Amino acid sequence: DLVVADAVREGLAAFVYEARHRHRFWEAPAHRRLFPQGRGLAALFSGTPGTGKTMAAQVIAAELGQDLFRVNLAHLVSKWVGETAKNVDHLLSEAAALDAVVFFDEADAAFAKRSTEMHDAQDRFANTDAAHLLQAIEHYPGVVLLATNLKGNIDPAFFRRLRYVIEFPKPEPALQRELWTQLVAALAGSETARRLNAVLDRLSGNIDVTGAQIKFAVLSAVFAAQSENKVPGARHLLAGLNRELSKEGRAIGPRDYENILRSEHS
Repeated sequence: DLVVADAVREGLAAFVYEARHRHRFWEAPAHRRLFPQGRGLAALFSGTPGTGKTMAAQVIAAELGQDLFRVNLAHLVSKWVGETAKNVDHLLSEAAALDAVVFFDEADAAFAKRSTEMHDAQDRFANTDAAHLLQAIEHYPGVVLLATNLKGNIDPAFFRRLRYVIEFPKPEPALQRELWTQLVAALAGSETARRLNAVLDRLSGNIDVTGAQIKFAVLSAVFAAQSENKVPGARHLLAGLNRELSKEGRAIGPRDYENILRSEHS
């Protein structure tokens, strides 16, 4: 179900391979000697919302046969001195006991660029908490995944601690076409996907969208069609997509709208 660019898929495959085989590799004393600071495996997924970062984390956990321990870092960080470090240690201890893949969402909440000018004690404590979290992740014995929508806000020092940094771009037209087809077939049936072949061609070629926007547009279209006792058509898909685009203050242009609508009967 994960539809991503080839470069992303290759990076994820390499990560899963290492996660599966790393324990035997680190049994060699010569290997451990070169990495005394920690041999945990961590990856950062970066990209705009809806490009597949969370789904990739779910797929990796499933591939490894482990539970996914999902954490929102915005809720983990505390304004009280020392509390963030305690929260981190407790969380990673629990995750290690469960042998779970740890997934930190909104990683930029804790790994923002550290202050170089100390204006007050809070600046010093924020830097200390970030440094502690970096060290804790590096020494975590299992797999750690982090996701961010704001890679530019993350402290550059953090990247060198990671084995993988994988960028999730918005899907190109060919991948959009695959997503439209796959999701329409899954939610409305393969016959509907075949009937709307020309519509899906135009939708994927003319409008810049993410995988999540496509998924929810199709879902909206299916319910709208059901409410009318009809099968989903171009009008329903366009309405669903416009609903998603409106969240960003966007809309399908009138010319594209009419061309897509007409393509259903061409």
